[in-house]
Amino acid sequence: MKINDLFIMVTVAEEMNFARASKRLYVSQSAVTQHIRKIETELGFPLFIRDTHHVALTGQGELFLPAARKIVSLYNETLALCRAEKAQSTVLKAGYLGQVHLHAFKEVISQYASSHPDCQLSISRVAPSEIAASLTSGTYDLIICSKELLEGTGILFHEVYTDHHYCVMNRTHPLAQKKRLQISDLSPYRLLMPDKGSLFPHIQQLRRMLEASGLPYQYGSGGNVDTVTLKLLSTRNEIAVMPGFTVPVHPDLAAIPLDDGISIPVGLAGILPEGSAGSAFLKTARNLLSTSPLR
Repeated sequence: MKINDLFIMVTVAEEMNFARASKRLYVSQSAVTQHIRKIETELGFPLFIRDTHHVALTGQGELFLPAARKIVSLYNETLALCRAEKAQSTVLKAGYLGQVHLHAFKEVISQYASSHPDCQLSISRVAPSEIAASLTSGTYDLIICSKELLEGTGILFHEVYTDHHYCVMNRTHPLAQKKRLQISDLSPYRLLMPDKGSLFPHIQQLRRMLEASGLPYQYGSGGNVDTVTLKLLSTRNEIAVMPGFTVPVHPDLAAIPLDDGISIPVGLAGILPEGSAGSAFLKTARNLLSTSPLR
């Protein structure tokens, strides 16, 4: 006996009329009659006394009805709970740093969304200083970031690819046609970089290398990526040095790899259990971004 059979029996008992029951069930009256006969045959006793003008429960029907109602009610309640749990478990809350442009993960997001249509993917910006608290509180399931920002936090990191520094400049810049650049090539240009208080160790490491080189370059304020992009579009002499995941995408700008030997692991922060939405997102990212997105 199927749960639908019990639901039909309960509906007929509530209406005590096969015509009204058929309207509630959106099926024909003959279909309701056939279902009741099938149930009675399976049970081995009649549930209803019916004639042309009257429908009533038999003695067995009176005994059977409360149990049928309980079973139908329990089924509906359990089904609602399961659907609510499914809806909750398929929401993936992802964060990314204000400094990280999502073009690096654009294809990952697109492919994940198309291959997991039942998962609601929510993506928003988060400040570097809020990474640990945001993951611990459950505000985010995962955060796209570089590994160096998680040092001392105890937050799990899942590497996706290794990034490197790029020199970004106007396509009219004298160095814009080169395939790769050395630190010695940067003299005597003005370099746009974050200030010395930058949270990024890779920037601090690069600063030490530049200062040790003794080159006659000048520092310019890096500011945020949008400000740097506007500066580069209006100048022929300045160069912005930044990791690949922050390189602005613009047809008038060139991004050339800098051979400084500095590696920057980029990936996902957070606990991503096997079989979870976050784990599936990580797998998609690793499949598509085995190397820097600017390869």
